[in-house]
Amino acid sequence: MRKLTCLLVAMLILPSAAFAENGMADKAEETTIELMIEAATRFVQSLTDEQQKSALYPLDSKERFDYKIVPFHVEGIKFKDLRAGQIVMVNTMMNAGLSNQGYHKAASIMALEDYLVELEAAAGTPSRFHGIEKYSIAIFGKPAAGESWALRIHGHHLYISLTIADGKLYNAGPLYYGASPHRVTDGTMNGWHILDDEENLGRNIVLSLSKSQQKKAMAPAAMPDGILTDMIVDLKGKIETEGVAYSEMNASQQAAVKELVMENIYNIPRDQAHTRLDLVQKGGWENIRFAWAGSTKVGEKMFYILQGPEFILEYCEVSMGSNHIHSVWRDTNGDFGRDILAEHLASSPH
Repeated sequence: MRKLTCLLVAMLILPSAAFAENGMADKAEETTIELMIEAATRFVQSLTDEQQKSALYPLDSKERFDYKIVPFHVEGIKFKDLRAGQIVMVNTMMNAGLSNQGYHKAASIMALEDYLVELEAAAGTPSRFHGIEKYSIAIFGKPAAGESWALRIHGHHLYISLTIADGKLYNAGPLYYGASPHRVTDGTMNGWHILDDEENLGRNIVLSLSKSQQKKAMAPAAMPDGILTDMIVDLKGKIETEGVAYSEMNASQQAAVKELVMENIYNIPRDQAHTRLDLVQKGGWENIRFAWAGSTKVGEKMFYILQGPEFILEYCEVSMGSNHIHSVWRDTNGDFGRDILAEHLASSPH
């Protein structure tokens, strides 16, 4: 799988190479959804009958709601069972469904897998969960103009769920990124620092708070073991953040909150980012709350959560080891395209 890793690293430099590799022009005038349909259709057409059994599911399959941030027990065709050209097509779908920065993060996480395998090999430990070949992709429904369908890419430290309704409505969620090591300090990837913007922006907020604001933001101060949303599929009423309210912040602090939210909003393409921004605004910026736990010092364990009525954003250095972080964006009512598919059902005769 080292060739695959080299391909991923090359795509970090020029994400549009994924389209060129498939003979697909870089069509700036096309929308995200059109590019996703084109890429997914080519991938489906490339599958053998045997591959289709693992890769394709009905849109109403219960499997579509199988949300796990652990790197196993999620259905789909494994990368090890795909041909090299099909792997490129998977990257093309990721490229189409995410923004350049969102794709860069995802591909960086995947490229880090070889480093983890090398560490385990050096320690004489067999790699049970790590390695790009263990990643999987599943497509639900038929990717086509006017159709409703979804795709999921899953593996160690990555869960990408993208949904299209009626060929015109787009949803990205859950979108989970993780990294271990978060900071690479030796080897061929020395200097890599994945998801550092999310870390620094969150710390900037807590450090800007007054003592009274910090008291609200850091109570209770107990450091969680991991992200609070964990593997919860339906978040309604499950997580309630106290912390300090956006409405209690000064203009500079509010701007810092907006910068962190927008960093995550723009993990999806700009022509679709309004879908997330609309949700934030629907719930009201004034209703967002920020909470922090752990240390505020660089390199030490930390956790934060931003929650509004329509979304939850988390970032955490998990308890299983230092230099190991998880980050996730969840739509409270829209994960797995629930909102746009509900709109589709309401507007279409059945």
